[in-house]
Amino acid sequence: MKLLIINYFNSSLFELDEMIAKGAYGIVWSIKNDPNLVVKLVDLPNGSYDECKLHDIFSEICTMEEIKVDQNICGLVEYGVTEDM
Repeated sequence: MKLLIINYFNSSLFELDEMIAKGAYGIVWSIKNDPNLVVKLVDLPNGSYDECKLHDIFSEICTMEEIKVDQNICGLVEYGVTEDM
């Protein structure tokens, strides 16, 4: 549900530092002052002809939430949508 509500996510908690990687669904950034965190920014579709990635994003979030108890796998801290995304 959080993926459908704009500004439910407080993006000011994370100050982007350097781009780490760019892929089909978004860009991964390191976070200033916290080497253990990264942020993945994903562009949402702008129009009816743009590819809709919400299902894929939701699937990734569900998977990350299921495996977050394993210390050997990166965990999900937070997710959401902002107007500037």
